[in-house]
Amino acid sequence: MSEDNFSTACLARQVEPIALAVFKRGRWCVVAKLTILDGETVLGIAIKEQQGTQEMVSLPLQVIDYAQSHGARWLYWRRDRHPIEMKRVELQTLKQRGFLQRDGEVYFPLAAMELVHWRQWEYAEKVIRLAPEVKEDKPDLNVPKQLVLAFEGAANEL
Repeated sequence: MSEDNFSTACLARQVEPIALAVFKRGRWCVVAKLTILDGETVLGIAIKEQQGTQEMVSLPLQVIDYAQSHGARWLYWRRDRHPIEMKRVELQTLKQRGFLQRDGEVYFPLAAMELVHWRQWEYAEKVIRLAPEVKEDKPDLNVPKQLVLAFEGAANEL
C-alpha cells in the first residue's frame, strides 16, 4: 500500500458516521449518511419501506457536493428488507449522468448502478443539517405577498 493510500485509509477510519439532513416538505429529513465502508468514506442510503425507491434514487445536489468535499467518492444504496441488496455508483457519475430536477435533487436509475455484496455499516449518532443556499441579494419572486388595498394605505395615514 502506498503512503498516500495508507494515510487516506487511516484518516477514513477516524471519521465517525454522520447523518445528513435537509429541510424538505416543511421538516428536517435525514436523507443519507457519510460512513466508512472498506476503509473508505462513502455516502450511504439505507432504505426499508420508502415509497418511490423501486426504480430511482434521488439526493439533493448539496448532499452530493458535501459528501465529495469530505472525501467520499461512492454512493452506496442499500435495501434492508427482503430481498436485501446493495448497489453503488461513483458520485461523479451520479452528477454527470443523473437528472437534476427543479426540486434540486439528482435522480439516477437503480438499474444503472453496480450490484455489490450487501454489507453492514455503522450507525450514525451525529446529524448535520445542511441548510439550503440563501441568496439575500435577490428577492424570491415565488413567495406570495399580501397586496395592500387602496383604502388600507389611506387608513394608515390617518
